[in-house]
Amino acid sequence: MTAGSAFQPAASQSHTATNATSHAANNAPAPKASVPTVADLTHSGGAPLSLDGATSTALVGTAEAALEGIFDLYKMTQTAVFSALAEPPPPPDEEFALKILGVLAEGVAGLVLGRLGSAVVGSLTAKVGSHVADAAKDVIKTYTKEAGTAISNGVQHQGALGHVRQDPVGKSIAANPAAKTLLDQFKYMQESALVTAFTTAKVRLLLVQDAIARVDRNEIQSLAAALLEYSNTPANFSAFEAGIATGWMNFCASSSLGPKAASSPTMMPGANQPGGVAGAGVEATTVWRDAHDGFLDIDIEVPDSLYGYAGFKLATMNPTGGPGLGRMLHKLKTPVMALPVYRRIWLTNKATKLYSDPTIVITPEGSVEVDVSNGILAAIGEGSPRDYEDAWQRGESTQGNAAERWIQRGWHELRAHKGADLVVTWLAQFSTDRVKP
Repeated sequence: MTAGSAFQPAASQSHTATNATSHAANNAPAPKASVPTVADLTHSGGAPLSLDGATSTALVGTAEAALEGIFDLYKMTQTAVFSALAEPPPPPDEEFALKILGVLAEGVAGLVLGRLGSAVVGSLTAKVGSHVADAAKDVIKTYTKEAGTAISNGVQHQGALGHVRQDPVGKSIAANPAAKTLLDQFKYMQESALVTAFTTAKVRLLLVQDAIARVDRNEIQSLAAALLEYSNTPANFSAFEAGIATGWMNFCASSSLGPKAASSPTMMPGANQPGGVAGAGVEATTVWRDAHDGFLDIDIEVPDSLYGYAGFKLATMNPTGGPGLGRMLHKLKTPVMALPVYRRIWLTNKATKLYSDPTIVITPEGSVEVDVSNGILAAIGEGSPRDYEDAWQRGESTQGNAAERWIQRGWHELRAHKGADLVVTWLAQFSTDRVKP
């Protein structure tokens, strides 16, 4: 047999096949140039302008222009949201509040970078595939990793954006000396963080383009197309708007509530604990009842006879922290149980005009914190009809000896937890379109 026969080594065959493929690709006809018409350039709807036939230089320019356009749209969204926010009351601890602002600004910037990175990388991974050279794959892997890091560092949990109750020790404060209010400070921090985020994005873009250009011109087209698609997807900017709005609400709430003691198992004092809020003292009751900017207060009307959630009616759902927040939440149409802010639930009865204290607070992370001493909740969870006024007046039983009272209190708290579960289950059917705009 001669060299090059069917019996040559497999590695040599693979090498020959690769050379043949490469030779065929090099001799393939160049893509046909497409000259856009005036109609193409001025048409604003329908299919996007085709990038077929564009030179590598033009595609790189398109990608850069698309990224600039995304940046501009984010800045416009920022400006619109800022105009809807209101300055909160002076916080009890201003330094703590400034640290929270810094964490919030980083979190929103991380949300932007993570969303942008994930979208671009996801598009490239689907289109580029496994045939891209190692250099390009390494850059894309790094881009993917950094996008994930941006999400984990900036937004460790969906509800953590702007929600900080423990002092971020060692956090430096990039304060603006010209800022006269916390809202001005937030604008400065947020704008600075967004500029930094997009500077990082531009550097990543250059690295990805450089790596891909050494492999296949068509993949730069995929990158440019991915960025254009991102800039034309309104949901990306709606998510940014929601992030700023809910982040600001959580900042206001966190600064109003103040730092949480490391030993406290809950965000609200006395919640989910034996004795409930009443047992935690007057100060705990005051915290539950006080007006807190950043809370979404939910008022549920309940009937004269309490039996599960039969007869419940959603009365009002109002956020605090600026007149524009109601409009934004109404427009979001997010399920109430998925909204990452503090949601405080009040149970009222119009006929008796007896108003309950707040019974439940749902934290930005979704934890349900219950006042287990509340008689209305216990009556709802009792499993048999109970008069509202009787439940409102009685609360926990004080009859019997110490052992009997201990047992009665245990049953009362168990029913209160069950009642809270029923209230939350009922509330899950609503979304923020019920917030008055």
